[in-house]
Amino acid sequence: DARWLDALDTLPADCDEAAERMGYLREIKEIQKVGSAFREARRQCSKDEEIEWEVGHSYLGTSTSFRHDENGTLWLKTEGVLEGIN
Repeated sequence: DARWLDALDTLPADCDEAAERMGYLREIKEIQKVGSAFREARRQCSKDEEIEWEVGHSYLGTSTSFRHDENGTLWLKTEGVLEGIN
């Protein structure tokens, strides 16, 4: 569920000063950084039709696949229901 990305997008560009006064600037910047990484992962995974994933392993109803992007970054994808993960 990526609704939190929509909330990030509603933050005004000049909110840094107020966030710093309230002591939340570091947390907001970290969340924005994670949001950027999430968006990039979502963008990469939406290329599924264009780029073939190599099946790595299937076990107990889950499968793991991998691929390398144009920059050589290794992407991992796990599909299925993962239970008992902490």
